[in-house]
Amino acid sequence: MKFLLTLLLTFFLAQAFAAEIPARLQKLAADKKLAIGSFVLEKEMPDIGVSVKSIGVFRFEHGVGITWKNLSPNEFTFFASDKFYEISSSSGTKRQSLEKFGIGNSKLFKGDFSDLEDKFKTEILKDEDVETVIKLLPKISKIKNGLESATLCFGKSGLEKCRLELANGTIIKIEFKETL
Repeated sequence: MKFLLTLLLTFFLAQAFAAEIPARLQKLAADKKLAIGSFVLEKEMPDIGVSVKSIGVFRFEHGVGITWKNLSPNEFTFFASDKFYEISSSSGTKRQSLEKFGIGNSKLFKGDFSDLEDKFKTEILKDEDVETVIKLLPKISKIKNGLESATLCFGKSGLEKCRLELANGTIIKIEFKETL
């Protein structure tokens, strides 16, 4: 799940995609150098009939990385750059190279999505001035092992919602409120 959150936040905060992505979203990506806000995440685990809700804050700084701070129910901080991700909590800090997932040193984590088409099939489900919905389907096995699909819903000023369907049947829904 940690890898998926890294990938998701990178998509959300950079907001730049391959050439077939609508020009409106490409412009948002070019203009977005810093994003700060809050999130509500709901994780549904149908195999055990449990749903867990989390709240927190995020920060993206172009060229630096993504910080995802979960405030409730468990407090931890997740940071991702183009080379690694790191999770810090009261029990310590763990760092992991992104090479394990086949995305280390990717342009993706620097806000450049020119290599996105190598890793994902992109489907535009809806493209209107007030709403754009994009579905991403992984092409490479290292990503397919954890992620079945990601559906991203953009409003006028950025990503508002996303839905991740994991390979194990878990569904993660996230709502974003950007403050900067």
